[in-house]
Amino acid sequence: PLLRLVLAHTSDLDASLLPSIQINMPVLLFALGVCTVTAAVFGLVPIMRTSPRLAEALSPGGRGSTRGYGHSHAALVAAEIAVAVVILFLSVLVIRSFQKMLAVDPGFRTDHLLSVEITLPGPRYTTDAQATNHFYEQLLDKVAPSPGVVSVATTSEILLHPSNAMTRFLIEGAPPVVAGAYPVAQIRVVSPAYFRTMGLGLLEGRNFERKDIDDPTGFFIVNRAFAQRYLTERNPLGTKVLLGVLGPQPQKIPVIGVVADAHDLGVVTDAQPELYLPGFAPHAVLLVRTVADP
Repeated sequence: PLLRLVLAHTSDLDASLLPSIQINMPVLLFALGVCTVTAAVFGLVPIMRTSPRLAEALSPGGRGSTRGYGHSHAALVAAEIAVAVVILFLSVLVIRSFQKMLAVDPGFRTDHLLSVEITLPGPRYTTDAQATNHFYEQLLDKVAPSPGVVSVATTSEILLHPSNAMTRFLIEGAPPVVAGAYPVAQIRVVSPAYFRTMGLGLLEGRNFERKDIDDPTGFFIVNRAFAQRYLTERNPLGTKVLLGVLGPQPQKIPVIGVVADAHDLGVVTDAQPELYLPGFAPHAVLLVRTVADP
């Protein structure tokens, strides 16, 4: 609660992330156990070692000397203070890094967003694209009218995680490249309402429509990072991206839109070039944007 209170007064911080900062009971109990054992061990060991010396020093005629013990005790105290200062310094750095990480804009809205991972069973859905499309179209149509639902969509992999699908490509009309130097981009398969559900703004062109899913030609929407890196000297809309560049007849897919960047690999990594295709996959993530707590 104190950490949430401090971070609540931090500028440029996404307030929707604050409720997720909570005490983890297993971690708390583990830390409590470690502290208890540490206190017991380091408290009892010195007592056990110094008891005979203390008894000898206090006995009649005893010639106890505490000079050596005093030096070792001072050295131990100095070492403890040094370790405590280092731990305190590192703790401050960790909290500051965590604070800066929370202040990073991920590029999409994280509030009131529910994600559900779905894997359809094979072999029916893994071999029949029409069956997969029909399932997800029915699912979206049934979830969308639910009370409190603003928008619903699917994606092959949610943002902040790698898409696990990379492709080599070329831009039609661009200078040829040598073999082995083809540019690479991530591909995400998304439903038409994906960008609206995630809060990714459309910068140019148009969004996907349901009819685009069944179009044999296919269409791409690219992110701003892709357009800035590969389409700077041309109009992105209508530009054709060539896939299957290692084969004799590459497939030409036109770009119909450009969307804002989002952190696709994590909040500490800049947005990477991204290609979005309309459609559904047997493994998908259902995304539901709601008015209240999902």
